[in-house]
Amino acid sequence: MENHDIELLWMFTLRAGMYTGKENSDTISSFLHGYEIGRNNECKFIDKFIDSIQQEYNISPKATGWIGQIEMAAEKECSDWLTIFKAQSIKLLAHSMNYSVRENLLGSLKSRIIGKAGGIHHHFRKDWVSDWFGIVHIDQNWFRSIWTYKEIELIKNIESELLCFGKIRLLKDSIVPSENLEQLCSELYDSIKDS
Repeated sequence: MENHDIELLWMFTLRAGMYTGKENSDTISSFLHGYEIGRNNECKFIDKFIDSIQQEYNISPKATGWIGQIEMAAEKECSDWLTIFKAQSIKLLAHSMNYSVRENLLGSLKSRIIGKAGGIHHHFRKDWVSDWFGIVHIDQNWFRSIWTYKEIELIKNIESELLCFGKIRLLKDSIVPSENLEQLCSELYDSIKDS
């Protein structure tokens, strides 16, 4: 993958719906296969993605290909396809980028997370939770490097609160955020807005 591949695929992962209309396995796989064909199969994102899922979850693609591989990982984690795709894609791309690309792309991730925190009152539902767990990587050094200590603590607390809702696969589409979750998101949003 070249820098322009990483940049486009990063932005695609953060906001796939803007590129495809809907965020699901059909639209995402169509986009990625089309992108790779348009790049004369030189990007190799899907191949790298298959390898990363196999390494992390010990699941090979078999007859169902990488789409089925993600579904098997989602079942294993009691998650959903989209969460696993985003989480694995973000990790793969973050580890593939060089320093010159990293600052800009990590800034876009931070903006996306801040936007989610600021919009919790209007947009909170199962998709919000799925997206959060797909793009937030508190266990990764590259992720922690873009936040202050206070912000990291708020993100950890938001994750703890979200875990109280249960496994993503079992969530209902319509859920209501707790007062504590709303407060934590407001604090995270305000901490960035005020800096």
